[in-house]
Amino acid sequence: YERIYGWQVTAMPLVRYTPYHKVEIAAGATQTRLLLNGRRQFASDPQLTYAYFVAGYPARLLGSPRVALLGCGSMATVGLIGDFARSIDIVDIDPVVFAAAREHFQSFNRLDRLHNWTFTANDAKHFLANTPATYDLILHDITPARSRQVALTYTVEFFRLARARLSPGGIFSISSLAPLADGSRYSRRMLATLGQVFEHYFVIVRRGSGYFYGGGSGLDERTPAALLAAIEEARRGGATLYSRTQIETLVRGEKIITLSNVGDLIFD
Repeated sequence: YERIYGWQVTAMPLVRYTPYHKVEIAAGATQTRLLLNGRRQFASDPQLTYAYFVAGYPARLLGSPRVALLGCGSMATVGLIGDFARSIDIVDIDPVVFAAAREHFQSFNRLDRLHNWTFTANDAKHFLANTPATYDLILHDITPARSRQVALTYTVEFFRLARARLSPGGIFSISSLAPLADGSRYSRRMLATLGQVFEHYFVIVRRGSGYFYGGGSGLDERTPAALLAAIEEARRGGATLYSRTQIETLVRGEKIITLSNVGDLIFD
């Protein structure tokens, strides 16, 4: 990893193969990183930018939401919203990832200081299809679609499962770290697919990353100016809001991702 990524690595406190991942913790003098299958999933993020836009921003829009977090990573999202969320149900297929994050990223997720969360070792698809619960906020924090297994959570079928578990006025939040405007169609195909499922939505783009917030007919229809104003002032700079109409124009003609063509997302 020092040679490939240019990191300083002083120790590898965890190297573990599970049925789902190779899970590693790479410790350095200043940063500790989580890697899944050799790809970085989390490193030190003092500003918590990703966690804020995926979780903190929509959670504040809702007030005191009941939350489902699909996918673990560092669980910095939990640490950011844990003080005011009503409850947080964490779901990840791999309990080793959860345990690693709890041990090595406690300063970000604060799990040992919070008492309003649960963890379920389950596949996100199976969980959404079988839980009787409804949620005000569903956070998609699953790794990018680099394999078929993961890409199944970026399909019309999966997004329909998520929408069915939203409460009236609830929000489904998902990010795309691939720019909308470059040559890649990854983000545009993902947004085109989301647009097939969610009746109302908007997208915030900041520093090349897009954050999608969607819901049903009960989603609070605020003006673009009000939605931008709801972003914390320190994070508002450089943020651009795209309305549903603007996104529909941007993704017109893009393929919709289903169970039968996930390769069109993986291999874009």
